[in-house]
Amino acid sequence: MRTFLTVIGILGLLSPAFADGPGAEGAGSSLVSPLPPFQLDNWLAGGGETGGGGGGFSDAEKRLSIAGSVGLIFPKSEQAFDIKKSGARPPDWPYYYNNGIEFNASLNYLFMPSVRFGGRLGYEYFQAKTRENKYTVLGTEYTDTYSLGSMNLLTGGVQVDFMIPVGMPSDSWFSMDKGFVEGIVPYLGWEGAVTYRLRVRDEYFNDFSDETYDDEVMRPYCTFINGLHAGVEIRLQGFGFFVEAAYLWYSPPKKGKDMSYMWRWDWMVAAPIRGGVVYYF
Repeated sequence: MRTFLTVIGILGLLSPAFADGPGAEGAGSSLVSPLPPFQLDNWLAGGGETGGGGGGFSDAEKRLSIAGSVGLIFPKSEQAFDIKKSGARPPDWPYYYNNGIEFNASLNYLFMPSVRFGGRLGYEYFQAKTRENKYTVLGTEYTDTYSLGSMNLLTGGVQVDFMIPVGMPSDSWFSMDKGFVEGIVPYLGWEGAVTYRLRVRDEYFNDFSDETYDDEVMRPYCTFINGLHAGVEIRLQGFGFFVEAAYLWYSPPKKGKDMSYMWRWDWMVAAPIRGGVVYYF
C-alpha cells in the first residue's frame, strides 16, 4: 500500500501542469491549457518532427498496442482465513507464502490520447513457506516440516487507463482524432479479472514416524480480482517501456472449495510491482 501511495504522490506532483501558465490561450483555458513540450523524444529522434501544438509527435493511426510485463507480487492481507469455532487470530497470507512472481500480456486500444482500454492474460505464482517444528522424544531430537503448497493462478481480464500525455497540449487529450503521442505518459487505471486458481495441497512430514501426509486444502476454483494501478510509460518511435505498481483484492473461494466446513478462506490482498515493454501499431 505504501508503494501505491508513493506512486500516487508522484502523479500529484504533476498536477501544476493543469494550471494556466505563460502562453495560456484565454480565460476559458484554465482546465485545458497547453502544457510545456516534452523534448526528450525529439532529442532522441535527432531533432525530428514534433506536432500536436508544440508537444510530442502525435500519430492518430497508432491506436492498437501489445504489451508484456513481468513483476514481483507481494501478499499483504492481515489474515488468510476465518476459524468459525475459535476466537484466536488466524495467521495472515504472508505467514504461508513468500513474495511471488507474475507475467502479463495485453492487447490495448488507445481510444484517445488520455483514455486506453484493453484485455489482459496473466499468470501468478506464489511459493509456499516451509515451517519447522523441533521437539525431543526420549533424548532424540526430531524436526517436523509443514508446507501449505505453492499457489498458481491463471488470470484473464480487462483494464482501463486514464493517461496524462504531458508532451502534447491538454486541449488535445480528449480528441478522438489523435492517438499515439511520444514522450512521458503517467497514468492511473483500474483492472479486473477472472482468476482460475489451481489445486493447492499441503504437505506434512512427521519426523518421529518418518511419514509424509499429503492433503488437499483448496480445490480448483474461479475467483475475481479487482484493483487500481498507477505507473509511468515512456514512448519512443512507436514503442515504449513502463513501470507500474498496483493494489489488488482477490475474492475468497465459495463454500465447498476450502479446507473443511470449519474453515473459510478470507480475502487475499496483493501489491505487484511490474515493468514491461509496449509496441504500438
